[in-house]
Amino acid sequence: MKTKNNIFVAVSLFFITVGFALSLGSIASFIAMNIIATKPLLPDDFVVWQRHFITPIMNYASIPGIVLFLCGNGLFLFQKTIRKTDVTLFLLSAVVFVNGMFFIVPTAHKANVFADNQIYLAQHWDTFLEQKTIEDSLGGANLLLLLSYLFVFIYLIIKDKLKI
Repeated sequence: MKTKNNIFVAVSLFFITVGFALSLGSIASFIAMNIIATKPLLPDDFVVWQRHFITPIMNYASIPGIVLFLCGNGLFLFQKTIRKTDVTLFLLSAVVFVNGMFFIVPTAHKANVFADNQIYLAQHWDTFLEQKTIEDSLGGANLLLLLSYLFVFIYLIIKDKLKI
């Protein structure tokens, strides 16, 4: 029975690690793109080009990462003994999931619609900038949530090792 529990924990930690890495990596790529074009002044080809990378990053990194992160944390709740820390970490991952799936992804898709081509973007430039600002703010919130999760996780490991 102990081996089964160890495999269960290993699978959970694998999901959490991969999901966390994908989520944090996608946020890092968005930050890098925003550093290149910090505040676009004109609806130019670069903005259209940049937005063409947003959808694949969302589809192949952000969404799977968020789902794996939540699933990995959710698996810990199916153990025989559930600790308060497992519930805390699950709740943090659930907030990351809700913010990502129900706020960031739809906002990014709205912004991408405006950036379909340069002419359409020029006609809806103010609305695009508004959606992009919302998307960036929500992404920043998820970054803070992921870092909070990491700090809580590290604190718990140190606490368990030192038996504080």
